[in-house]
Amino acid sequence: MDTILYFYQTKNLPGKAEETEEERLVRLRKIRSAECRFSDYRMVRVGLTEWQTDRLTRGEAPVPGRFEWPWRRRRRRREWQEERGELLSQIQRLWGPPCGTWCICDPPLELFADWRFTDYREERWVERLMAYVSHPHFVVLGNADCLPAVLPRYARRMKSLRLTLCEEEVTEELEELLEELLEEYGIAAAVTRLEERNDYRKLQTLCPFPCNVMDFSGEERIFPSAVPQGSVWLDFSSDDGKRRRMERQGGKVQYVSLKKEWKQAAYGPGAG
Repeated sequence: MDTILYFYQTKNLPGKAEETEEERLVRLRKIRSAECRFSDYRMVRVGLTEWQTDRLTRGEAPVPGRFEWPWRRRRRRREWQEERGELLSQIQRLWGPPCGTWCICDPPLELFADWRFTDYREERWVERLMAYVSHPHFVVLGNADCLPAVLPRYARRMKSLRLTLCEEEVTEELEELLEELLEEYGIAAAVTRLEERNDYRKLQTLCPFPCNVMDFSGEERIFPSAVPQGSVWLDFSSDDGKRRRMERQGGKVQYVSLKKEWKQAAYGPGAG
């Protein structure tokens, strides 16, 4: 069983709802320039059928000082490397090597650069979020390899299916899927093709009814006002900027992602 180690800072610098890329980088630099103590991070361990929480209490990253003596900087770096090696050994003893253990760090930690989790669109992780589906109207943004396996499982619950994607995302497999849904389940999907990826930002109305949005677009700047109140937004890219934008709408649209689900697990039974 794969294990996910999700680290997030309990105290962090908040981002703005309409944060530019430059502002985001400045904010991240401020986060990384502060002393990074592992005791400030909560760790959520998540598997396919289990999870547990813990808090790291050892070590701090070296902070480069503008006027720091070179010998002191070298010593700090050496101490950090020793601490890093000891911490990684501890994690490997508890949860195995990186090939079976994946890490999510929010904000990113250089320590786990080689263990980075990237399989948000894998079928089993997509299915994990599909448990939040609660409406008969489905909206799909973008394309993913898992769609031919996932969508037919929910076809009998669909009253409508709308797809919005870029021209290069219209694949032969997707066209075959739409034919299958029409022939087997009588679902005629409405397809909107965008000329450019940036056109996702210009979307006005995705569906007139409360719906389930399956978001594979990877586009951060899609506004929750594109769907009616009460809709469920499944973000399969787990984008932090999109999460902040949704949450600032006061819960009008339920936002769900793997990152959010794992973070909330820290407050479940047995959380430490």
